[in-house]
Parts: sequence; structure tokens; C-alpha cells
Amino acid sequence: MSKKQVSIFKTFLGGKELIIETGKICDHSDGNCIVRCGETVVMVNVTMSQDVREGIDFFPLEVDFQEKLYSVGKIPGGFKRREGRGSDKAVLVGRLIDRSIRPLFPKGFYNGVNLVATALSIDPDIQSESLAMLGASFSLMISGIPFQGPIASVNVAVNNDEYIINPNSQQSDESILNIFVSGTADAVTMIEAGAKEATEEQILKAIEIAHKEIKELCEFQNEILGNIIIKKQEFEISEINPQFEAEVRKFVDKKADWILSTFDITERQRRQTVVDKETKKFFISKAKIDFNESKEQNFSEFKEKFLNLEEKYKKGTESNELNDFSIYEDNLKDRKIEREISEILSKVLKEKIRSRIVKAGVRPDGRKLNEVRPIWCEVSGLPRVHGTGIFTRGQTQTLTTLTLGMISDAQKLEGFDDEDSKRYMHQYNMPPYSTGEARSLRSPGRREIGHGALAEKALEPMIPSEEEFPYALRLVSEVLSSSGSTSMASVCSSTLALMDGGVPIKAAVSGVAMGLIKENDEIYVLTDIQAIEDFFGDMDFKVAGTENGVTAIQMDIKIKGLGFDVLKKALEEAKIGRLKILGKMLEVINMPREKLSKYAPKIITFEIDPEKIRDVIGSGGKIINKIISETGVKIDIEDNGQVFLAGNDEAMVQKAKKIILNIAEDFVSGQKLSGTVVKVTGFRAFIEFAPGKEGMIHISKLAPHRVEKVEDIVNIDDTVEVEVLKIDDRGRIDLKLIKKL
Repeated sequence: MSKKQVSIFKTFLGGKELIIETGKICDHSDGNCIVRCGETVVMVNVTMSQDVREGIDFFPLEVDFQEKLYSVGKIPGGFKRREGRGSDKAVLVGRLIDRSIRPLFPKGFYNGVNLVATALSIDPDIQSESLAMLGASFSLMISGIPFQGPIASVNVAVNNDEYIINPNSQQSDESILNIFVSGTADAVTMIEAGAKEATEEQILKAIEIAHKEIKELCEFQNEILGNIIIKKQEFEISEINPQFEAEVRKFVDKKADWILSTFDITERQRRQTVVDKETKKFFISKAKIDFNESKEQNFSEFKEKFLNLEEKYKKGTESNELNDFSIYEDNLKDRKIEREISEILSKVLKEKIRSRIVKAGVRPDGRKLNEVRPIWCEVSGLPRVHGTGIFTRGQTQTLTTLTLGMISDAQKLEGFDDEDSKRYMHQYNMPPYSTGEARSLRSPGRREIGHGALAEKALEPMIPSEEEFPYALRLVSEVLSSSGSTSMASVCSSTLALMDGGVPIKAAVSGVAMGLIKENDEIYVLTDIQAIEDFFGDMDFKVAGTENGVTAIQMDIKIKGLGFDVLKKALEEAKIGRLKILGKMLEVINMPREKLSKYAPKIITFEIDPEKIRDVIGSGGKIINKIISETGVKIDIEDNGQVFLAGNDEAMVQKAKKIILNIAEDFVSGQKLSGTVVKVTGFRAFIEFAPGKEGMIHISKLAPHRVEKVEDIVNIDDTVEVEVLKIDDRGRIDLKLIKKL
């Protein structure tokens, strides 16, 4: 067996050496490499299916990022002690790669492509995302798959006007802007950013710096490709016959009214119904032509059935047969015709809509290019929920609910990041009814996880610290109606819910989605895009922020990339749009409520000596469980002595606090305390200040006069105030009665 040819190439990323190695492992992958930087090592494998799935009309790209806990020397939790479903972080990294590379495959390429990036070793100070992206690009370039790369990605952090490429974890935490930029040597293709009210100028500068580094990484890949044997692959690019497209367009020109009518339909489902209806009309027309040219012996039978179907259609008869084209499908010249017809009709509709926007400056729903859809908002709609907000913009509507809990309710994380929990959680759900679909409910997919993470990123800088607000927060955004930019709507409804719930956020946050149409060299930026503009446009650019600056960005480009002048214009228009939206929100509620909901837990926090924690907990948890039983208060104690108490009855919360302080406190002579008489024996009464902590009153200290019996003054279960007289060397406490309470 001949020795494998291993190729190793080196460059630098953010001043750190970066190594790409290929040819050593994974013989059956179409493309494979290992990328190293410091002690972070990522392996990427890409494979392509040899056959195109029959009837497919989309590019089946699957991208996965695998977190392996062995990469940070951890054993997974759970019974099986193995990695299960990927964490949200893994899903988000997979989405970053997918969104970056998807626009760079040729239209009409329908072979399945599977890309798997696996983190083999992780240095906490060297992020894996950029390495995985570089490995994905390089593996695709050597695989023989028709990928129009290379592409690269770079992280940039901004701290005190310093722009740091490939920042470490501390630099990222301290930064006011963390931005992940993907692009080719010519243009930016994808942006993901979180910020602490960064300015548009800071964002643009960070993008420019990132793209300069991206160019160098693309050049590096091009240079080393000349030294690599690129695999030969066979594949087909599906292209529509020009004569057939001309035939469809001729039909459309004769029936142009249906296209024009869609401009006046703002409801998403009604517009789609019109498109489907006209598609079926053409199917019937096309089928008649094919039947007339058919040489099948049973032509008469097919024609009879077909003409009956056409007649039913003209009469508007409701019939299942109307939706079943199997009676002529097998007689069409090409089984791809259904897909091609749909694709051509969609292309024509796209051209007409874009043309109207470009030539007349009028959008499908009649708005101007910079106009935001009508907005209405509402808060306090659900009485038992700790905070609620409804945000409606056009036909996009989201409901967000706020739930407050103990710090111990924070989400536990198991990944290779240093972070092991998070107290602020944002989740996003998009049920089928939100788009008028009739299908079963499913667990959240990659899109839902991604949108929830974007909203969380937008609001996180405004959430008060644990010291300021000792609560865990869970926001859940339910999409009630979807017609474009539901993620930004969820940012708005979440801000409303937080203020309605009395969370002292630093500032209100709003968001807007920007679109773009590029015709030749002309650029048209659209504010607050709806679904059809997103589908037929060239960009989806989401920007969230406060009155003072940007907190989150997500941008996806459907064309090969955009210049910085376009990004600058989009950011400027986005600022105007999101401030208009913010103004509408603040008309409903302009600051957090002064009090929390009466149903929210009342949480207080204080500190005790860490050495006293064992006394508060007691043997086997006996003492702390007794406190919980007596007060109904939830108790969390951290290792540093920080105590969190939560309950709906504030009096009981204060009682629990007093009990814990009594247990943790070292008493001194002269100190005044209150407690309960728990035992009377002979000449003594025993007072309990807290579970496991007692003192004794001698009969001579019950009153200034002579007392015959202890029971003449106090009895079991009496509450009394006492003074500490002395504490002996065994910790026993002698007391004097001050008064009964």
C-alpha cells in the first residue's frame, strides 16, 4: 500500500498561525481537511450524492457542526454518557456556515451535499467558527462539487476603538461589538453581530477590517489549490429549455391580469391561491398540447378525461380530481415539467414585482420604499403571566410572554464553552397556523432556534445584571401571523413584555428587516420587508437596537455580495425605520412598570458567612427543608454565601430571611432576639430562634418579681422577645425575657 500524500499549508489569522492539513484521513469523503489554530482543531468533511432525488426542486444542502465534549476534556452528562442532540450553539454555528455558503452554489444544482464540521479540540481563547468556515470552503473547493468559492469568515471585536481580529474570550466579553463576517474576495455575503449599542460607523469599520482579512484567506486558498489534486465529479445543472420558457411566457403574457392582480393582494394566503390557480390553468393548457402530440394508443381515453377536468375547472366545481394531475402526468414529454412551469411562473412574477418597484417606486402592498407597515401594540393581555406584549406590523404579529424565576431556574448548558448556565433565555415558536398551513406541530427546528437566538442577542445588553435584578428570565415569542420579519417583531414584543413585567431594562429595543433589489448597477433599499419581498429580493438585513445604538445584526445575501456603500445605506435606512417603530411601541408603554406582577415571585438576596451554610442546610437538609415547609419560600444558597429567597407572600419571604440570619449569626451579650417557646421543664423555658438554634430562660429571668411556675408567664408556642445574657464556652445561650409578642 502506497503512503498517502499529506499536504500541509500555513498562514496567519489575527496574528496567530493557522494550519490547513488534507490527505491524511477520511478517504471516502469527497473533500476533507483539518484546520488548526493554537489548540483549537476542527475537522470538516463534505460529500455529494451521485443521484438527484426525483422531483426535487431545491438544493438539498445539509450543514452540521458537531460539539464533542472530549474536545475540552469533559464527559457528557445523562445516563448514556454520550453526546445527544446538538446544543443551540452547535445549531447556530451550523446555520452560520449554511447561510454563508448556500448562495455560492449554481442555480439548478440539485445533488444532495452534506457538510459536517467536527470540533476535535477546543482552546477557549480561539473560537472555532472561523476555522470551521475556512475548512468548509477548502473542503468544497477540493471536492469537485460546483462551489463558486472560496469563502472565509472572520470574527472582529471592538474594544476602546481597538478592532481585534479573532479575539480571545476575555476580549469578546469586554467588547462593545462582536461581529462575524463571511465573504468572498469580492464582497461580503453574511453578517451576524451582537453589540452593546454600537454605532453604525463602528459596525461598518469592523466589516471593512473583517473583509480585508477575508480577502487574504481567500487568496491563501486559491494559492494552495494549485498544489492539490481536485476530485473529478459528475453532476448536472438543471436548466430550462429556452423554447419551453418562451412558451410559458407567451401564455403568461396573454393572462397578464393575474400577475397585476397580485399587487393588490396584501394577504399572503390569498396571493398564493391566485398563483396556484393560474399555475393549474397553464398545466391544463400544456397538457392539452402534449396530448394532441401524443402517439399513445389510449390517447382518446386520456383526452376525454382531461376535457372533463377542464370543464369542471371552468365551472368552478369542487372536486378532488381537480387537484390530481396524475391522469396526464405520465404523458408529459418530461417529468420535470411541473417543476419547470412553477419555476418559470415564479421567475415571471419576480420580474414583474421587481420591475414595478424599480420603475414606479411602488411595493406589492402599495407602500413607498422607506415606509413601515401599520403598527399596533398591546401589553398586559394575559393576567396570570408576569409580563406580556403583542406587536403587530402589517400581517406579521408576535406575542411574547415573560416568566420570572429564581436564579436556580437558569438554563443549564453542556458544551465546550466556559459558560455553564444562562439566566436570560429567549425562545421562539412559529406554529403552522401562523402561515395558514395545515400540518402537525413539530419541535423547534434550526430556524426557530436561530430566530430565538437573534432576539436574545438583541435584548441581552439591556437586561439588568443579577445584582440589580436577582431573577432568571424566560421570554417566549409565539408567532401568531407571519408575513415577513417575525424575528424582529419578536424583539419588539419582547421589549413590551419586559417593560410590562417591571424588568428594569436599560433601554427599549426595536428591530426592522431591510430588503434590497439590485437591477444592473442600481440599488433599491426597502424598509420593513414582507414575505414576498424577502422571497423575491436580494437581501435580508435585520437590525435591532435602542435609540442610542445597534444591539444585533443578521444579514444574508442571495446574490454574490454587496459593496460597503450599499451596507452603509442599508444601515442608515434601518436606523430611521427602527426608530419609527420604537416610537410606536413607546406610545403604549414608555418605561418599565414600578412593581412586578402580583403573581411573580418576590425575590430578595443577602449574604451569610460561607462557613455557616452547613448550619442553614442541616444534616441531610433537615433544617433548610423545615424553613421551606414553614414559610413556603424557595431557597437557593450559593457556595460564596449568597442567599436567594423567592415566594409570592412577601411576609413569608421576610420570615425566612430572619430565620436564616438567626442560624448564621453569632450571638453576643445584650443582643435582642425573638423566638418561640418550644419546651418548658421545671424552672426553665427553651426558646427557638431558628431551626436547630435555641436558648434558655431561667425562671428567675422571666419577670422582675418572683415567679412560682414558668407556665404563669410563658407557655409552649408563645412568641417572645428576649435579650442574650451570656454564651458559655460550649455555645449555650442564657436569655432574659423582655416581653411576650
